[in-house]
Amino acid sequence: MDSAAPHATAASATPKNDQGHQSVFSVIYNARDQPVDVNAVLIHGVNHTRRSFLKYLATPIMEAETLGEMIEGTREAAARMARFEIYTSVAAGLDMARGPLAREGSVDAQLYVKERGRITIKTGTEIGDVEGSLNGSFIYRNVFGGAERFEASASFGTRTSASFQTSLSAPIAADPDRIISINGYQTLRDNALYRSHDEMSRGVALRYDTYTSLGQHQLYYDLVWREVRRLGSKASLSVRQDAGHTLKSSIGHALVHDRRELAEVPTSGYVMRLQNELAGFGGDIKFVKSEVEGQRLRRLGRGFSTSLTVRGGLILPLREEERIRVNDRFLLGGPVSLRGFALHGVGPRDKRDAIGGDIYASIGASLFTPLPKVDSERLKGHLFVNAGSLRVVPHEGLRSAKGRDMLRSMYRHASVSAGFGLVYWHSMARFELNFCVPIAASTGDRLHTGLQFGFGLHFL
Repeated sequence: MDSAAPHATAASATPKNDQGHQSVFSVIYNARDQPVDVNAVLIHGVNHTRRSFLKYLATPIMEAETLGEMIEGTREAAARMARFEIYTSVAAGLDMARGPLAREGSVDAQLYVKERGRITIKTGTEIGDVEGSLNGSFIYRNVFGGAERFEASASFGTRTSASFQTSLSAPIAADPDRIISINGYQTLRDNALYRSHDEMSRGVALRYDTYTSLGQHQLYYDLVWREVRRLGSKASLSVRQDAGHTLKSSIGHALVHDRRELAEVPTSGYVMRLQNELAGFGGDIKFVKSEVEGQRLRRLGRGFSTSLTVRGGLILPLREEERIRVNDRFLLGGPVSLRGFALHGVGPRDKRDAIGGDIYASIGASLFTPLPKVDSERLKGHLFVNAGSLRVVPHEGLRSAKGRDMLRSMYRHASVSAGFGLVYWHSMARFELNFCVPIAASTGDRLHTGLQFGFGLHFL
């Protein structure tokens, strides 16, 4: 974005012009409190954007009373337009108003944009936590002229066998920090690696995304019909009793407060994540579920840095007679959530099936080191210690004697591992290759001693 004041010109390389350029902006700065008469906001290059949408952007400029307010309003409007991803370029400036109807001494705000193509078809790959997928998507931008976005996508992956989704999103009052969207989706997850079934989900969701001083918020309502199906011949009783159809109707809130210096290759700062879900607004699933994560990173100098991550979660039924199903419980273990253990290999099991738990806690400390003769911020040596526990809350509740015993066992009999290896931060995901040594394990835990490879976005 190029923002200019009245009659300001680009600076040249000569000291004389440099001084002239500075003096122009000095004059503007000194005149920022001077009254201004705003004549019009002129937006050039819009062909598919409706007038009512542009009016939201122009109103703060038209209401400006001083030159400083007008400059700030113009810059803010240009910055907003650039964030909608419907323009390839946005430039802004001020000029004296011209034309027979212009008032003498009045000023026009000028915005110059180039609209992006409205349709995009793309294919690619995505990487999640211990999951990769191939995907294709169709995107239609600026559907109704107000920066709306329609997207239809399909993906086929290693754990999510097939996923189809359509969504329509739109900013509220031309604000890129307030987005409302409606989504329809269908996913098929293959859980054969750790549980003897797959799961089909079909649902619709209404979401509202916004930003505050606390961070990024998402409020949502989700209505999903789920089917636990295709049970294996050796499926456990825990899986068999939860097989079949369920309808979940839930509301939720997610918050991400990210203060890391560089999110892609973080070495300092901190990030906190919080998610709460309440199910039971219709349907046959009723629970309250909370999950929290905090991570602190610190740069030590000479290429060394540390990270400390703490996570925890709790799910409880809304009524005593309700029970938590296996496909709603937490899972723990694997290269992303607890190194040195098999994928979802920590916590309660029924035969070969990981049936998950109602409460978990985990902590991980890592030291990242420079490698000899390798000058790279993305490739580092890695030393780590991980610990975690996953349990089922007794039917009597957390405050009962059994509940207190269970909480004590979580830290007295935690699963612990340590190791060393390599970590590489790619633009798509983080990759790790570690030599892991389990130090302590609970009954039923599945260990992974030796080399363990992992990729994902949120590592312990």
